[in-house]
Amino acid sequence: MSNWIPIDPKFGRFSSANKLFLDHVRALRRCSSRKLDIVAIHRIRTDFLNSILSIRQEIRPVLKAAGLVLSDLVEQGWKIKIRYNVVEVLSPENSPNDQMVEKELTRRQELIKRREQLSKSSVKDFIQSMERKSLFKGQFVSISSLMRDGGDLARQLTYDKWKWPLAIQCRATIC
Repeated sequence: MSNWIPIDPKFGRFSSANKLFLDHVRALRRCSSRKLDIVAIHRIRTDFLNSILSIRQEIRPVLKAAGLVLSDLVEQGWKIKIRYNVVEVLSPENSPNDQMVEKELTRRQELIKRREQLSKSSVKDFIQSMERKSLFKGQFVSISSLMRDGGDLARQLTYDKWKWPLAIQCRATIC
């Protein structure tokens, strides 16, 4: 019994849509045969979205939805193949039960969540505000100051038994 699931969007008389869809699937298939490369999948997705602009308006939403769903499935570790010009996908759960495979799937899902979160405008605004230098206790500082001067921060946070307890020192250093 095969657990492959057919994905066969009906493009009707629009053979150009079918060709673009199958080209997209082939690109995803090449990408999915290697270790996860989110950048490559993103590039393939972007190329696909640009390529469908030439398709007639009435079929474009179906083509776009089908292509984006497949991109997301590949990104989540699904296998993909073309058999008799029909696209088929296989869930990662149907792959051999291997601890390394499971770890890789979890890693992929977390990377996807991180990318989604970092793409939100509120998160981008927050990061930019943290990167912007501001005056604090007579010095211009930003979040980059902590990363760049990590050694200095560590020295400031080190416990000195002759001075204030660590918790008070930390508060004074950070606030």
